[in-house]
Amino acid sequence: MITRDLDFFMMEDRAPPPTVKAYEVKATTALPRSNLPGLDYALNPYIGCEHNCIYCFAPDMLHRDASKWGKEVGVRSNLPTLLAREIKNKRGVIGIGTVTDPYQPLEKSCLVTRKCLMEIVRHDNPISVLTKSDLVVRDIELLTATKRPEVGITITSVDDQICSAFEPGAPLPSKRLEALRLLSDAGLNTYAMVGPILPILQEDDLRELVKAIAKTGTKRLMIDQMRYRPGMVETMSKMPLMEIEPFHGRYQRSIADRENAPAMERILVDQCGKESLKTEQAFQT
Repeated sequence: MITRDLDFFMMEDRAPPPTVKAYEVKATTALPRSNLPGLDYALNPYIGCEHNCIYCFAPDMLHRDASKWGKEVGVRSNLPTLLAREIKNKRGVIGIGTVTDPYQPLEKSCLVTRKCLMEIVRHDNPISVLTKSDLVVRDIELLTATKRPEVGITITSVDDQICSAFEPGAPLPSKRLEALRLLSDAGLNTYAMVGPILPILQEDDLRELVKAIAKTGTKRLMIDQMRYRPGMVETMSKMPLMEIEPFHGRYQRSIADRENAPAMERILVDQCGKESLKTEQAFQT
């Protein structure tokens, strides 16, 4: 196992992250079938994710230790080679980053996602990318060269303090919004993922978020509710952010009234209507 310091990858406006352990993983298949709506295959260049989001569903889905998910990342270096062989006989939409972020910091040097895109460009498979990183802008030329590309960027708040708490290893929201604007300006089919709806957001926060997304030029917003897994409520309650008012009070009220979640979603939909943004439910057929 190789220990790599991530200072090299950090943006100037973020605190240095903990050291992450990067290790080689030999993939056995590049394009397993996907059960997600709209996707035929899944392409995941990494196992684990340095963004280390508090609410991440992937460790549970893959039956992996959540405490190590953001600290130990497997690099599937042989994926482009496997992809070149498999894609010849597989047609359909490829979802890039279904259980990990394909543009997490390691991608800057490992280039697994980029190499996979170079293979996909040679074929007719449509792609759908989902990320929390502005690094995706690096590959605009490749993305636009693929067939019917779709790129989504997850933005859960415009508040740096909130995002740094819930998504400690991800770029700040201003970086993501700018990336979404650049992707939209390049003519790509883009969308913003507001998912999950964070439990400390209020109506004004959601309306401000939608307004910021609308300014990027994207025309779609995908929404997903918070899915509380065992132990998640306690984990969130121990975040340093939750010791600060008004965040502590907001969180306690949200947890006590989880049935109010649909009302928060309706606020998003209402504001999207005012901004001429189309809304969709995430991960639903």
